[in-house]
Amino acid sequence: MTQRPQDTDPRNMGTIALLSQVVPLLTGLIRGEAALARAELSAKARQAVLALAGLVLAVVLVLVGLQLLAAALVALLMQAGLAAGPASLLVGLTLLLIAGLLIWRGLAALSLSALLPRRTAHRIREDAQHISEVFRHD
Repeated sequence: MTQRPQDTDPRNMGTIALLSQVVPLLTGLIRGEAALARAELSAKARQAVLALAGLVLAVVLVLVGLQLLAAALVALLMQAGLAAGPASLLVGLTLLLIAGLLIWRGLAALSLSALLPRRTAHRIREDAQHISEVFRHD
């Protein structure tokens, strides 16, 4: 008795044979998507750490700015001349402006929409659509 070569046309295969081919493919797909999600979340974590570092720097600048503003106010009250005071005031306001910009940028980088793994979600939607199309075309 000779054996015939197996027919690889999916229309001629049984359910068990089809499932035995589909399961490893789906497993590989899920592993690939999980690896992509891990990589993307790792990148987002680095982004969050950098944003938090910017916020810490902004807090330090706010404290320095407040100290300079207080020194400027004292200098203005102690002196009738405006040389040292206005200069300190200008520096203090500039530092506060920079701190405000850093806070704004850090909060924008930490927003939920900036941290969502968009590529992974998009790939999962594409994969699901592709799988549903494959099963629709018998």
